[in-house]
Amino acid sequence: MKNKFLLSLLFLFCLPVFSQGTLPRETVVGSFDSNLNVNSLDVLHKVNVGMGKVDFASYLFDNWNEEFVLIKKNGESRKLSSLNYNLVLKTLEFKISNDSVLQVDLQQLDYIVHLNEIYKIINTDPLSGIYLEVFKGKTLRLYKETKLFIDESEINPLLQEKIKKEKYIRKFVYYLMKDDKYEKISLGKKDILKFLNDKVDLVKVYVSNNNLSYKTDEDVNKILTYYDTL
Repeated sequence: MKNKFLLSLLFLFCLPVFSQGTLPRETVVGSFDSNLNVNSLDVLHKVNVGMGKVDFASYLFDNWNEEFVLIKKNGESRKLSSLNYNLVLKTLEFKISNDSVLQVDLQQLDYIVHLNEIYKIINTDPLSGIYLEVFKGKTLRLYKETKLFIDESEINPLLQEKIKKEKYIRKFVYYLMKDDKYEKISLGKKDILKFLNDKVDLVKVYVSNNNLSYKTDEDVNKILTYYDTL
């Protein structure tokens, strides 16, 4: 009877994925409740991942210990910890041990909340994954993606050996949504004002009077919030 109750709460559907230097993640189905743990998971085709082989720099958040709120597309919400977002695989992962993670099905989620910040799950061309919601207004929305790039190792031309070890470099990419269309932009005066052309003079005065910058998330949020009130 208990198993039937857990099955009625099924939420997390995990898919096997592959990455360089790791084994497949576990394929699992887990119950979506506030006490999610190993005992509440119906594990299928269990495979050890070996997280020690994965560079922690490839994860969005600094650790696995903080609390998240997961909001489903139907409005249901649950609190969950031991989560992190894999920037290489673009997967939300649930850690069950030092060498094993489970994968959360992002298709069922609308957004997640972490430290009072909203991370929207978007799967609309050209976006796919989790994006920080910098601003949400009546006509405009601004999202920020954290992307990883590999700093290629330098090669000794004589020995043909690597001088330094490869490492990940984080860069931020911004997308502004207007009329249900996403456009990649640079955080700066030119790109921001391009979308505010109907009220651009008022916005410029507001930015000048308040000593705001077009290059920081916080100030751009203030600029777009002001624009939204005009």
